[in-house]
Amino acid sequence: MSLTLVPLSCNDSSLAFYNVLQEITANDNGFHNSVYQKSFTIFKDWLQRASLDALGIQLPKGYVPQTTYWLMENYHPIGIGRIKHYLTPELVDHTGHLAYAIQKSKRGQGYGDQLCTLLLEKCKDMAINPVQVTAYPTNKLSNNIIKNHGGKLIHQNSQLNIYHIIY
Repeated sequence: MSLTLVPLSCNDSSLAFYNVLQEITANDNGFHNSVYQKSFTIFKDWLQRASLDALGIQLPKGYVPQTTYWLMENYHPIGIGRIKHYLTPELVDHTGHLAYAIQKSKRGQGYGDQLCTLLLEKCKDMAINPVQVTAYPTNKLSNNIIKNHGGKLIHQNSQLNIYHIIY
């Protein structure tokens, strides 16, 4: 499988990208997808907003810059990931640097693990260390992926397991 990580662009307004997000629910195991079941026009507006988020332009209060990436298999999008450039003290207790999801029709084939690997490489390039990653305690697959990448559990509450990955 030929997988690459491609930064989101305003030019990603094809149905292929839109359809990936229609297979990832609004809160898919903690991954927030604000364009699930929304119109294609709203999707195009979201692309613009996500592009500005990466640059830290006009961020809503409490937000930090984050870059969104598409996981591409042979030039076709199959997943999405985000990297928050840093965490504020307010964010540390309930989020991580990484968030990612694979479209439902491609799950269970190792793509989540590969996407996590590629996102961690980007974090290393961005000098994010440690990388904080969270997962719902009930999401065994995500917890295993994080642990397999060296994640050490640093905090646990009823809603989240919070891990640090140090490279």
